[in-house]
Amino acid sequence: SAIAGLMLGLSILAGGMHVVIMQALAIVAAGAYQIFSSRSLEESLPWYRRPSWQRAAVVVAVLGTVGFAAGAVQLFPSMEYSAHAFRFLGKPGALPASEKIPYQDLSDGLWPNSFAAMLIPQAFNGNIGNSEVINPYLGVFPLLLAVLGIWRNWAHRWVRYLTGLALAAFLYSLGSFSLVHGVLYAVVPWIWMAREAGRMVYLVDFAVSILAAFGVDSLFSSGFRLLNSITLNRILAGIVIVCAAGLFVPALYGRPEVNLWVDFSLMLIFLSYGLYQYVARGNTGGAARVLVAALVLFDLSAFDWTARNLLAVSRTGVNHLDRLLSTRGAVTFLRSQPGPFRVGGAVEQVPNIADNFDIATTIGGGVTLPIEFFKLRDHGDILNVRYRMVPASTPQPGEVYRDDFWKIYENPGALPRAWVVHEAVVAPSPETGQEKLESPGFDPGRVAVVDSPVALDPSVNGAPEGVAFSTIEPQRLELNVVTPSKGLLVVSEMFYPGWYATVNSQPAHIYRADAGLRGIVVPRGETRVTLEYTPWSVYGGGALTLLAFLGTGMALRRARRS
Repeated sequence: SAIAGLMLGLSILAGGMHVVIMQALAIVAAGAYQIFSSRSLEESLPWYRRPSWQRAAVVVAVLGTVGFAAGAVQLFPSMEYSAHAFRFLGKPGALPASEKIPYQDLSDGLWPNSFAAMLIPQAFNGNIGNSEVINPYLGVFPLLLAVLGIWRNWAHRWVRYLTGLALAAFLYSLGSFSLVHGVLYAVVPWIWMAREAGRMVYLVDFAVSILAAFGVDSLFSSGFRLLNSITLNRILAGIVIVCAAGLFVPALYGRPEVNLWVDFSLMLIFLSYGLYQYVARGNTGGAARVLVAALVLFDLSAFDWTARNLLAVSRTGVNHLDRLLSTRGAVTFLRSQPGPFRVGGAVEQVPNIADNFDIATTIGGGVTLPIEFFKLRDHGDILNVRYRMVPASTPQPGEVYRDDFWKIYENPGALPRAWVVHEAVVAPSPETGQEKLESPGFDPGRVAVVDSPVALDPSVNGAPEGVAFSTIEPQRLELNVVTPSKGLLVVSEMFYPGWYATVNSQPAHIYRADAGLRGIVVPRGETRVTLEYTPWSVYGGGALTLLAFLGTGMALRRARRS
């Protein structure tokens, strides 16, 4: 159970919670199934003398506890972030990331015609659902093997569990078309985090793969030929006859036109039926095993279209790699400008030059965004957005850079990455702070909006004042500040838990400034300010993750010695 918990923790560390949720559903369902289907065991070990519900509860509890601990370094920061972020629903508006997604905003999932896609992936021209859907196709021969596994091993209780899991997961993947989807949404905590119902095909693949393994054992067993079912053979022969009619009738009459990939699927059905008959008649040697493996691999690879044809992509005009590389001239210009500064623009227009070329931007798309940034995203002045990047086709004049692909405009009103003010007004909440920030005549370069009272000295006219960065790193900022009187240093970085400040090596309070930035009081004269990101969520989660792996390892070692 502890080892399985570590594996669950590794899934958490991968970062995709929808996979973890699906795995947790399979685990809890297996525990419940164990309780209600347990047989009386006669083993002499004390463990087996306990009631089945106790055994199942202990297994699930150990697995869940170790899995949570193993993934804590990922879970704790995620839980902290969700309380400070908005989630986008694909429609105008957003809601807090920790809030349950309304049922009507979940994805539709697969369509009912996806049943046909389990055998023919390009049935209905591949239109099996909206949004992010996963084709449930696992291959013709693996599906046949799964049917054999269920038929020959139905007495095995875990075969019955896997069959039920595959059926329930597939029904859930139909989304709002299925009652199962609505019921589980209502009763299962956090299942709404796996927003795309079609992703539940993952559990279908998991269950069917194991059932196919049962089918392999049955097909190659010595007694399969004697027990070969006449009924099953007739059903398979009927399917082949229907497929033959679907293949040859259009060929004879020229209509209806059939997708070539559908024809290819029909051919695979013929090959699978022939190979099945070949093995079922007693040919279970090495050659038959090689043929089975070869057919399965050929089938699955033939429909793996994750790498799209570059020529086809180029015809659509949306080759994202070409668009990214077309920004090299603009990136060279931006790198030649004195900084620090950020670049703005429309998310849907500009490629990701931040991650690829290390250019600081406010451009980016994601399912979630920090609440402070979401509210300040249109305030390019206080976000240090000095330049705006747009496609070259933009008709607006006055650009400071232009090439065949891109234009760059300068924002003369952009504030620096950090500045000092000597006046502050109090706004107890980010909402009221934003209202003050957007009030007519408000000058954020002279006055700051803070979340609690702060005593500042008036500015000294004519005296030198300035801020210079000596270090800009993702987890550390160092600034040298010169000011003739006590002021508030406003840093154009998001206010967020885990950041700690020092002024001349002494701890300093970080105020929420301008509805979402950071403010630190600095004394008169020359000051060295350091901001460092040392979140308890990461360090505490990391310690718990390390403890889970080391503790399980030590327990295994002790168990082996005993």
